[in-house]
Amino acid sequence: VSEESGSADVPWGTRLVLPLLETRVTFQLDQMELDSIARGAKDADLAALEDAARRVALFEESAIYNGFEPARVEGILQQKAHQPISLPKNTQDFPAVVAQALESMRLAGIEGPFVLVLGSEAWAGLMQSGSGGYPPQRIISELMQCDLQMSPAIKGGVLISKAKGNFELTIGQDFSIGYVGHGRNKVELYLSESFTFRVLEPKGCVSLSPG
Repeated sequence: VSEESGSADVPWGTRLVLPLLETRVTFQLDQMELDSIARGAKDADLAALEDAARRVALFEESAIYNGFEPARVEGILQQKAHQPISLPKNTQDFPAVVAQALESMRLAGIEGPFVLVLGSEAWAGLMQSGSGGYPPQRIISELMQCDLQMSPAIKGGVLISKAKGNFELTIGQDFSIGYVGHGRNKVELYLSESFTFRVLEPKGCVSLSPG
């Protein structure tokens, strides 16, 4: 809210709102496949629809983590409340980095539960590490009680508090399918969704930059 002095000394302001970001991905299905679905087929070829859904989901995930400036979405990885921590090249040292990030958030008064989200490369390295004893992924998930998740939308990683009130995802219209047009053999459809995302508590995350 911006505040200015108005006539008769009445303060006024304009409240800033985030617009909903709408995605729309077109795809085509064979007319015969749609006819088969109408007749109750359970093995229809919906690869084009699945590909469209993956593209929209990855776009949404990227906006949440990396932000999307045209729609004024500020992502989780853009927060600077905590100093970013570098992920070590040796995945055996990941638990020490997670412990440092946990301590940083707890000192800031941020409560758990926590989730460690890693990019594809860091995730693969962590899952493949440790041949005996207590591998690093078990130390993080069991001893540190952090959920582990992978996101192809990021590089490096981020430790996030899952406590309520830190982040807000607003869905305007959930996934829906619309009609574009059709020819003799193909039907063109689109998959659409509208959303926006806000970081309510910047201290609720610690970025882990790629090692």
